[in-house]
Amino acid sequence: MHQAYLGAGGDKGGGSSGSGTGRQGRRGRHSCRSELHMAPVRGASVRGLFPRETPGLHLTPSRGRKSAMIEEEPVEEILDDFEAGSGYQRQAVDAALEFRDETVPHLLALLQRVVDEPGPWLEEPFRVDHWYAALVLGYLGDADAHGPLIELLSLPDEQSFELFADMVAKLFPAFLYRTAAGSFERVEGLLRDRQADPLSRDAAARSLIYAYAAGVIDREEVVTRLGRALAQAQDEGDVEGCTMLANALCDIGPAELMPQIQQGYENGLIDSSSLELKDFEEEIERGERALVETLRQEIATRTPADIHGWMGNWSVFDGESD
Repeated sequence: MHQAYLGAGGDKGGGSSGSGTGRQGRRGRHSCRSELHMAPVRGASVRGLFPRETPGLHLTPSRGRKSAMIEEEPVEEILDDFEAGSGYQRQAVDAALEFRDETVPHLLALLQRVVDEPGPWLEEPFRVDHWYAALVLGYLGDADAHGPLIELLSLPDEQSFELFADMVAKLFPAFLYRTAAGSFERVEGLLRDRQADPLSRDAAARSLIYAYAAGVIDREEVVTRLGRALAQAQDEGDVEGCTMLANALCDIGPAELMPQIQQGYENGLIDSSSLELKDFEEEIERGERALVETLRQEIATRTPADIHGWMGNWSVFDGESD
């Protein structure tokens, strides 16, 4: 660890939790993908090991003030530590928030380099600086990060999963809605992109329902966007897409789309082993207030107030936490 950060750290917590949806086990493809035995750091060490919701502190980065924990060249130190990949870089994350004005442009540039030429990151399984860039920018809700995040999820041939492992399913839904600045056209575009990894499309769908639960957009917009995507998937005979969209829609009790969903089952386009019609009936019966509360609990579990609760507890970082 660089000497410039000494004294800025804290202890790492532990624990894991499910999504809170009550139907996680029925998302069969997703759980299978997260169990892939991949290279160290991506996949096998990360799967299913996400933090419990813990009492967090709201980090309020200061501006225009030099912190005592950094002596010189803060941005270079931060980026070096993000690339080091030795333990969770808690102090570097704190420093990135402290020096957000100076650091954010470099993190945006880093994500764009991964978009433009993902090869170096795909070829180095222990390199995780792009994880930290996505984490900090997603936590800050930086609107300039929205485009690169969408582009990363749109990479073909499962590259998005190879780059970010379970972050795609667990954190990118929050990243997308927090950086969207209330505009979800590009999210819908990803949702309807059959060249994108199915997990990326699912992250787009969940970002819409998260945005609704968080009060960013209204329910009508979510139903409209998901309904259009479902209609396209049905027209194209996209079973995986139809099933994924049905799962997302079920979480908001889509009574107005039930004729379309029923047709999907009748045409064999929604996998009934993943989700049954009775699941929709049960969720509709629960009512909007209960459904929103469940979604809010899921969001709070995956993205607590303290940024270190987002991925600081993952077993991939077991060992030294700097």
